[in-house]
Amino acid sequence: MTSLLQNTMLVKFLMFYALSPSFVRSRLGYRILSRLARNAKMPEYLTGNMGISSRLRCLIPSNDGLLLFGRPKDYCGERGALEVCGVLSKHSNSFIDIGSHKGYFSFFVRASVGNELPIYLFEPDDKLYRILDENIHRNNHDRMMMPFKKAVGSFNGNAVFYRNLTSSLSGSLKDDFKDNHETIESEVFVCSYHSFAQEVGIQNACVKVDIENSEFDFLEGAIESIRTIKFLIMEVLGPAVQQGFIKKMIEAGGFNTYYIDDYDLRHSSDGSFEYHSPQYNWLFCRESPDSLRRTLAGNRKLKVYDQ
Repeated sequence: MTSLLQNTMLVKFLMFYALSPSFVRSRLGYRILSRLARNAKMPEYLTGNMGISSRLRCLIPSNDGLLLFGRPKDYCGERGALEVCGVLSKHSNSFIDIGSHKGYFSFFVRASVGNELPIYLFEPDDKLYRILDENIHRNNHDRMMMPFKKAVGSFNGNAVFYRNLTSSLSGSLKDDFKDNHETIESEVFVCSYHSFAQEVGIQNACVKVDIENSEFDFLEGAIESIRTIKFLIMEVLGPAVQQGFIKKMIEAGGFNTYYIDDYDLRHSSDGSFEYHSPQYNWLFCRESPDSLRRTLAGNRKLKVYDQ
């Protein structure tokens, strides 16, 4: 009885903390509460605000300690890219979140820029999409946050999607991780960025792409509308780097490229860079380092470095 009561009290405390404002949270608290949640008997989901805005009310899996108890600045591998998206979306006509997962980037951008910027979210994983759609409705963002249960690739049609049961972060149209993870195959609809941009009339977009080893597929499907992209924040993994993806983006899109090294944006004119774990994101835009510094003026976190 005592153990059951203690668990009930702990769950109630964790539910309360998941709705606490960002300014009362700490990295130590995030670590401790994540550990407590792992050891407790938890419901499948809690309601939280992702540490982004006290007004948010989102269903969050009880095993996602970062979204429940952390803050954006605790997201070490993505916090620089988050900040870049939040700032550059203010200079764009829309934000497009390709591989939106649980919508962290989109809700962060929404809190950063206000309610009038159109946000388009693409998530082919059925389970993730259903929660994403629910959270958009819960927060009355239906009008300006538009989710699509689609993958974005090189063509329009159906394809096999590999849902990673070991880690939902790694679902992909590619099966590179299949031998080392438990996966389920499902059929999903795929569209190209070009077809979407043409259909919606996209111009001057800030686009975030996280599609797990499908970088070249995205580029192939986007090349005809590449000029509609003003800022592209993209995860580029090792295999694509080794196959010259960064240089290909410079040549194909006329981009300046910046390795997002946490909060430091390091310009690379030829695709060369020094990798720092766990930073995989790049910014592709047509702004020189001096121009980008002016665009980011007023932001105290992001710094631009020449090559």
